[in-house]
Amino acid sequence: EELFRAALQQQSGLYGPDDSTVLQTKRELALCLSEQGLADEAEALFRQILASQEREQRSAAGGMGARVVSRDMLVTKQSLANLLEQQLRSPEAEDLYREVF
Repeated sequence: EELFRAALQQQSGLYGPDDSTVLQTKRELALCLSEQGLADEAEALFRQILASQEREQRSAAGGMGARVVSRDMLVTKQSLANLLEQQLRSPEAEDLYREVF
């Protein structure tokens, strides 16, 4: 966890908060936190990542109404759904699973 936090701080300073490398490190930190039983913090990180990915999706669509879904966004949604399911929040998890599959 400590190493992920250090890497995240350094990467954010170099690349900015919405860079794909930063988001991937943030997702790895969220998974680590989840494994440590820190579900609330992990969920907050997953939701931050999704917000960044959704902004990128809208930007990539260029106002054309096209729906662009990246593999990274699908992985983040599935990771968040897994976490919610572990917390017995099945209806929320199911909604995300439907978006992924």
